[in-house]
This record gives sequence, C-alpha cells and structure tokens, in this order.
Amino acid sequence: MGWSNWSLQTTTISGYGINWPDQYQMQVQSAQLKATLQPYGYNYFNLDSGWAGGFDGYGRPIPGSLYSNGIPWIANIVHGNGQKLGIYWIPGVGTDVYNANPPIYGTSYHVDDIVAQPLQTGDAFGSWHLKIDFTKPGAQAYINSVVNQFASWGVDFLKLDGVVPGSDQSLSYCDDRPDVQAYWTAIQQCGRPMWLTISWNISDAYIPTWQQYSNARRIDDDVEAYGSTLTNWSAVSKRFGDSYNWAPWAGNNGYNNNYPHGSGWNDLDSLDIGNGSMDGLTNDERRTAMSLWCIECAPLYVGDDLYHMDAYGTSLLTNTAMIAIDQAGNVATQKVGGNQQVWSAPNGDGSYTVGVFNLASSTANVTVNFSSLGFSGNADVYDVWYSSDKGVVSTKYVQPLTAHASTVFKITPVGPISNGLHTLTPQCAPSTRMDAAGGGTGNGTNVDIWTANSGTNQSWKFTDITGSVYKIQPSYALGLALEVVNSGGSGARCDLWADTGASNQRWAATAVTGGYTFAPQNSTTTRLDVAGGGGTGSNVDIWTANGASNQTWAVN
Repeated sequence: MGWSNWSLQTTTISGYGINWPDQYQMQVQSAQLKATLQPYGYNYFNLDSGWAGGFDGYGRPIPGSLYSNGIPWIANIVHGNGQKLGIYWIPGVGTDVYNANPPIYGTSYHVDDIVAQPLQTGDAFGSWHLKIDFTKPGAQAYINSVVNQFASWGVDFLKLDGVVPGSDQSLSYCDDRPDVQAYWTAIQQCGRPMWLTISWNISDAYIPTWQQYSNARRIDDDVEAYGSTLTNWSAVSKRFGDSYNWAPWAGNNGYNNNYPHGSGWNDLDSLDIGNGSMDGLTNDERRTAMSLWCIECAPLYVGDDLYHMDAYGTSLLTNTAMIAIDQAGNVATQKVGGNQQVWSAPNGDGSYTVGVFNLASSTANVTVNFSSLGFSGNADVYDVWYSSDKGVVSTKYVQPLTAHASTVFKITPVGPISNGLHTLTPQCAPSTRMDAAGGGTGNGTNVDIWTANSGTNQSWKFTDITGSVYKIQPSYALGLALEVVNSGGSGARCDLWADTGASNQRWAATAVTGGYTFAPQNSTTTRLDVAGGGGTGSNVDIWTANGASNQTWAVN
C-alpha cells in the first residue's frame, strides 16, 4: 500500500508530465501521503521510470538532473515521514554501459565479460539494454552491485519492468527469467529487506518461476490512459479478465504456496481513483476499481496527486473495512463471468467475501447463488461498502447495480442449530447469557440473563425434535426443559419444568440477522424475549414478535 508517480508522469493533463515528480513534488507528495493515507496503511513511496540519468564508474545507475540531490536525499525525506522508498529498474545492462565497459564492483571482471554474445536485447524495451549471460563469471556480482547500491541509498522496494516472457513479448523475443532470479538472489544478500515486483503483463505460462523469485507480479498492461485522464474504464475493466487466470495462484490459499514468502500477489497496477474527473472514471467506476483491487488482495498503490484528492476518492481509499479485505490475503476467484460477475473468497471463519460487478452499460441484476460459494440454505448478507445488513435470505441474493457499479458483501451461512450444548446471548446485552437462576434443579426455577461465566447453568442442550423445533434443557439437569409458564401468551415468564413434551416446551428457531429467534409452539406469534430489553438479572419471557434486539439470540 502506498503511492506511485507514473500515472502523473504519463498524462497530458496541464501541469503534469514526465518531469512533474521533481524534488519539490517528492517533498509535497510524501508529506501529503503522511497526512492523508498513511494512517490507513499506505506507507510505500515509489519512484517509477525517469529517475535514472547515467551510470557510475562501475556501470550502476545513478540519478539524473530531476533528482540532483540524489536518491539518499529523497530516502531521508520518505523515511523521515515513516514511509518506505520504492525504485524502478529494468533487466539487462545498458548499451551505453556495455560500450564504456567499466569494471564490475568488487571483481576482476568488466561489463563486456557478462554480456551475451552475439548481442541480444535484454528486456521488452529493445536495444536500450542488452542481455546478460548469467552463466558467465561476474554476472551475478554485477546485479549484486546494483542492488547493493539501491540498498545503500535506503531503497525498500524494487519494480523490475519490461520482464519477458511478458511485457507483450514472448519467450522467443528474450528470456528474463534468469534476470528475475538474479535480482531475487541479490536482494537476499543486500542486507536490507526489499520487496520485488516484476512487470508488466507477465506471462502466466511461467507462474512457478515468478512465485519463487518475486513477491508480486504485474499481471496486466498499464492502467494509464496516456492522455487527458489518468486512466479510463477500458483499462480498469481489463483487469477482470487478467485476474481470472491469476487469482487461483495468489494469496493465502494460492496454488504452489510452498515458498517462505508464500505464493505471491497479483499487482493490478496503480489505483487512480482519488482525483475526481481527472481520473477518467465515474464514481461508480472508481468504487468498482477499489472493489476489485481489494477482493484480489492486490497492492494498493495510489497513482493520484495526493495534494488534490477529492472527498469521494478519499472515502474510497480510506474505507477500513475494504482495506481489511485487501490485507487479509484471501484472494477472490471468479464464480460467474460475463457482464454480471460474481467473485468470492472464503474468509477462514465460515464466512465469504463476495464481490458483485455489473460491467454492462445499463442497469442489471447480479445474482449470488449460494451454491456457487459452496453451501446451500440460508445466509446472512452484509454489504461491506454501505455498512448495511441485508438480513438472512435463502438460496441466493439478488443485487441490482447501475452501469459499471459494484459492491462487496460478507456472506455468512446460517444453518440449523446443531444438537448439543450451546450458550444463548441476547443481542441487546452481548456480555450476558441466558441463565438458570442459581442453578436450580426444581420445577419453577426462574430463567433470566446474567453476566457470562463458565457455569453449567448458562449451558443449554438443544435437541431438534422436528424441522428446527427444539427442546431446550439446562445442561446440568436434563430432566427439565425451558418452558412458557402456564402456557401463557405475550408477557408470560419462562422457567424450567419437568419435560413433558408439551407445546409450551418446544421452540421453533428461525435464523435472522445476528442469530436466531425462538417461537414457543403454544404461542407462535411471540418470541423468546429479554423483559424490557434489560441487562444482567432481567427475566426471560415471551413477547409479541417485533424483531427487536432483545428477541435475537446468538447461539454458540
């Protein structure tokens, strides 16, 4: 999570361009990052292409006139603001370096000794950089010297761009797999933790190599519009197709997840949603971008001018619930494709994160069939973006969405209560439990709520008699059952009585948001209720069903 300058370098918007991120802007943007997004976890400050301006006496890149004070000067500012510094580089060795043939630092070799012969292009950018032959002595030492230089400057993140196969080129063009391995090896010896992202549009035919030798991989072409806006809908929507192939290989549950650094992460490029109309997206499209990036657990690198963030974009980027989904590492995979898409990921606690997207140009319904998530029956549906509980629904949930809109749900299956011991917690008083007063063992023992403890008088045995109609008994006295006193109606108190199988001792459970309600079979229009919605010591009675929190019980 953090910021990158490339989107602002590529745009033709007045005031921006390739030389916009100068030393003054580095100070401004770092300060703005600290003030706005950093409290929410955005702490990387990444310099993209354009920082280098030549090479030193050992053939290592050095900054150009844009950063005349040097990269360590920027690093001091960035680190002083509590951020981490990222930098950009490409595979191979510069043609100008090859022509100069400097010595390789710390060795008896020169650059000419490590360049592949006959000369070959070293990356997707053509003859600017030449191919290194990593079977030659001194080749790894050269890469080590470059990475060590970055580390000495205070670099914490390296983007290696133009990597082939990928970057819109096939393996027949050139092969940078040895370069990626060499940079990964160099990072391990440099003495400074450093994240490695490889770019761009990396080929998914070689996923195990990218997993082994990088932390993240750019799986798509540039998100930038290279024109009068930072990005556009066409560039953003392309990420859905790219993510389809890559999602199963990323995150906590990704295939081939056997490396110390895991299976790696899919980078969807900069997130340009913070500058309003300058972004080139509608508000719905901006939300959709954030939704996709977050459910894919993609790095969140904002590409906007942080000094001119609008309120809506800021609200998207600082939504803590969505950031938590991104950082949880449970990468969503596609369940339904086409124009009305459904993506989901299990959260590890029985719930699912589900993203729904309308990629069409007109309003449409998006249907989440629970069977596609791997379960059937009822589920509680909670809209993460809008902090809105949609309630417990059966089999599926249908969400209408305007063109290019989306939302993200947390969907939690709600099944029948299992036979066995449970506690009952009233939603109105979550620190209490339903309680057999004093642990009484005789007929007429009062039932109330009391501060949660480990007592057996707060443990209740559920037995499904028929179709989610339960007998509820105190665990310590199984000859008794929870009943409505004298088979009364609304306002009647509950107590314990010898189990007779009568209708006032049988309770129909219905799943609702946050738990269950219980209707006594002698009075089906009422519900098990905490009298007056009170706290510890309040009686348990029955009352006309009203959906209030004192009639909703969590069963654990």
